Amino acid sequence: LARENVLTVEVTVAASSSYVGFLESYARALVAADTPMSRLRRWTSELLTGVRPEVRLDTAPTGEAAFSLAFPAVRTARDTARLAAEVFALPGKIAAARKQRLAIALDEFQALTAFDGDTTEQALRAAVRAERPEDCVDARSEPALMQHRISPKTPFYNAGPEERPQ
Repeated sequence: LARENVLTVEVTVAASSSYVGFLESYARALVAADTPMSRLRRWTSELLTGVRPEVRLDTAPTGEAAFSLAFPAVRTARDTARLAAEVFALPGKIAAARKQRLAIALDEFQALTAFDGDTTEQALRAAVRAERPEDCVDARSEPALMQHRISPKTPFYNAGPEERPQ
């Protein structure tokens, strides 16, 4: 994908212990992707205009620069829904600002339901629909997990064509 000038981002959903934690990880990965450290603070404030992120630039014990992003003001379900809308809009904003396509891999996707049932998946599906759904791929290593995620009572039911490996 790099040869085709596609910016790639990977987030492990199961590494987060809460919905807000996942949103912080997702936003941090998107904002930091291929962004020089010197520009991270300004880029974050340009992209996240509807929420007040806490941005920290530190030096890790290894001597490398470290970037952290948090939303400490998010306390209610309404705040979380507002934050989710802002964060899930980031891929479109970043792709437009950089004039570059974006590929996002959400590893351990099924962990989303541990945060608050199907609410997280519904918010993500709404964001995907608003963007370019034809560019979305849901790849799973276990057929049972895939079958469960696209069953009639889940948010991603009929989200797109289903293709099975041959």
